[in-house]
Amino acid sequence: VQMYDKSTPEIELEKEIEIKKDINIEQQPQTNYQKLVAVFEKNGFGTISPIASQKLNDELLDFTKENGSTDESFNVLNKAFEIAVVNGVSNLNYVLSITKRWYQSKLFTVSDIEASETKRNNKPNAEPKQDISKLSREEQLIAVMGKDGVRFD
Repeated sequence: VQMYDKSTPEIELEKEIEIKKDINIEQQPQTNYQKLVAVFEKNGFGTISPIASQKLNDELLDFTKENGSTDESFNVLNKAFEIAVVNGVSNLNYVLSITKRWYQSKLFTVSDIEASETKRNNKPNAEPKQDISKLSREEQLIAVMGKDGVRFD
């Protein structure tokens, strides 16, 4: 005789197994890829599509191949997302253009990127303009137009 207010032992056992699975899933740390997807979705980039997902994963793997650390690769890509958000751009291609520039410049870690930015920001802008008022007319033309008469300023 089955009691109607209680489930069968099999159903109770299945429920218990499902609860344990849910607990195990919640206790597992997120992968760096999953963290990047969360950054993507929480910062106005929308829901990640399969193509965008593949591009993001490929970028993570490329940086990991160069720097040897998925954690550092996550930090690099996260920094690119930060730059995009600060600039008001929620477009994956914008983020990938940032990381492409870093990759081509062989900047594979956040410390490399920050050092490069510091160096770039501390670089004197341009050479001071030459005071051409004291030059002859011919020298002034050469200074402004170049030797072949083509303006290069």
